[in-house]
Amino acid sequence: AGNQGALSVTVEVQTVNFVVTQGLTRAISLSSTSNQVEVAWMAADATVYDVLYTDSPGMQDSLSNTWKLMSTVTNSWMSDNGGTNAEGVVRVGPSFNQHTMRFYRVAREQVWRTNQVVRRASREVYAAKPVSLVAGENWISLFGIPDTSTVAYVLGTNRLAGGSTVADSPKVTWFRAGNVGTNLAGEATNVIYLTASGNWMYSVGGAGVANSQLMPLDQAFLLELPADASPVNLVLIGRVPTNQVVQTLAGGSRTSPQYHVLSLPFPQRTPIGQAGIVGSGFVANNNFLLADEVRILNNRNGRGSLESPKARLYRRTDQTWRYYLTPTNPADFVNGVIPAAADYIIEPDEAVLIIRRNAGAMYWTNRFLYTAPGKNMDP
Repeated sequence: AGNQGALSVTVEVQTVNFVVTQGLTRAISLSSTSNQVEVAWMAADATVYDVLYTDSPGMQDSLSNTWKLMSTVTNSWMSDNGGTNAEGVVRVGPSFNQHTMRFYRVAREQVWRTNQVVRRASREVYAAKPVSLVAGENWISLFGIPDTSTVAYVLGTNRLAGGSTVADSPKVTWFRAGNVGTNLAGEATNVIYLTASGNWMYSVGGAGVANSQLMPLDQAFLLELPADASPVNLVLIGRVPTNQVVQTLAGGSRTSPQYHVLSLPFPQRTPIGQAGIVGSGFVANNNFLLADEVRILNNRNGRGSLESPKARLYRRTDQTWRYYLTPTNPADFVNGVIPAAADYIIEPDEAVLIIRRNAGAMYWTNRFLYTAPGKNMDP
């Protein structure tokens, strides 16, 4: 949850033979940016457990045989801040993984090994990823299901340096659908900021302490750091989702487009052609000024909505994806290569703006592209 001290809120989830209770991140100290990950479960007496991990750009079925031992324990929790396992395999701390996600699950001792006829581990898998924050705008999507969806649990209360006013503090904003696509208070449903006392406070949408403000899983959010803030990697963690989500997006018009600031809530790199947009009511047009649009803002330099987006995509009537303007900076992309529009990848933590310029509702079905994890490790 980002707080110092012992594990707190417990959410019980039944697994094959035991109960995984939570995954969270916390600061080692008030000045730490290491964002240690902790996972806990309900342990049976005198039982040995193997804690497993694997690193990957996203959740996918090919992970089945890539799981590695992190540690063998007889208690009911583990912490990960990097280290070397009993087999000599070195792993970096989760905050240093950059564009790679770390997945965690728990198994009874040895039963997950690839030499077993039937391999067993927890159905619950947790995904952790560092989000690189810079001074200014950072547009973020959650990619997993938090055990508790409050802002204090997801973002913590001491993992970012708090201030005294909205102007000098980390600030989080959520937006209603509307016809203004920039960071204007008139379109904000909630604005909260983190104080040096370790409390999130309301600026818009409430009064007083905002630690219990819920973070909608289907909405992306804007996290702004003060102008003098140093870059920081903030590790987020959540349970790997196993249910699809349908989002209903109202239509708009050319003169009054509707901007929807959304999350594609899965720990996967999603090709634009597999994002569930085709056939959803998203309207194609050969004239990009009349077509509905997918827009990804740039998180590289903190300017976000104030400069040209990372990508603007639309569909022509021949059902091909096109850019409004072809991106020009390879550094904006994970592998340093600018993809063709049809090959564009939505990253797990990227906010997705869908801009409706046409009437009629759009029903956007968010689907995961992996097999739901099961007790038999497939994946």
